[in-house]
Amino acid sequence: MFEPTFSASSTAGSKTDGGFGMATKKATDYSKFKELLLEKQTAIEKQIIGLRKKIKKSLDEGRVFERNSGDPDSDFVTESSEIERDEMMIMQLEKNLREIDDALQAIDEKFYGECQMCGKSIDKARLRIVPWAKYCYKCQSSLEESQ
Repeated sequence: MFEPTFSASSTAGSKTDGGFGMATKKATDYSKFKELLLEKQTAIEKQIIGLRKKIKKSLDEGRVFERNSGDPDSDFVTESSEIERDEMMIMQLEKNLREIDDALQAIDEKFYGECQMCGKSIDKARLRIVPWAKYCYKCQSSLEESQ
């Protein structure tokens, strides 16, 4: 199995890592990214709860009105569009949660940070921005172009 390395400096022991080298550095990286993923997971779960409460409140208050006219600015159109937007946001956030779960599993199985397309290491900076990334930037770009 391919073991990702996050930088050239992580491959050699140093005075700061006690001479243990890559294994300790990799474990530290895994630990940091696991912590980051768990923080993101908690934040997303809170966001989903907030959006669901907002939708429920709108529906409970009867704020989705029947359309009385062809006026595109009517309350019905505005409120329905906002609920629809919130529902789409929940779907995206739930997708992110599944991706976070996959990334946490990859950490447990010791292949986190490995591009699932080319097998190369995903850049550490990319993982800091999108810690659940499954593909390196080059492969992600290729996937997006083909869609």
